[in-house]
Amino acid sequence: MNDNINVDELKRIDIVALAEKVGFTVAPRGGGKFTTKEHDSLVLFPRDNSWHRFSDDDAGGDTIAFLMYWQRLDFKTACTELQNFAGILPAPSADKVTVQLKWVPQAQFAGYYEAQSKGYY
Repeated sequence: MNDNINVDELKRIDIVALAEKVGFTVAPRGGGKFTTKEHDSLVLFPRDNSWHRFSDDDAGGDTIAFLMYWQRLDFKTACTELQNFAGILPAPSADKVTVQLKWVPQAQFAGYYEAQSKGYY
């Protein structure tokens, strides 16, 4: 994965499709919400692409947090998985540039240094 991650784009990935991809059986719950057969306390909110697990007060968030929580992934790995899932190309990285100066400016002073070494200056 490229280190330049477009996090906003990853957060827009469909949370319901993502839940199905990782193996949950998703069903409508009403009011535009979805739940899963495996965890009835897990509620998906496709309107804002978020989720919350009501049996765990602190669990919830966006698509990245979803993969980090349910797949036990670190941030970078979760982003890589989301990029692969959605077919998103990583953001381009900055190319490394090497600058090499011409040797001519150095040679211009060679005569001075030679004259200085012979005591003319």
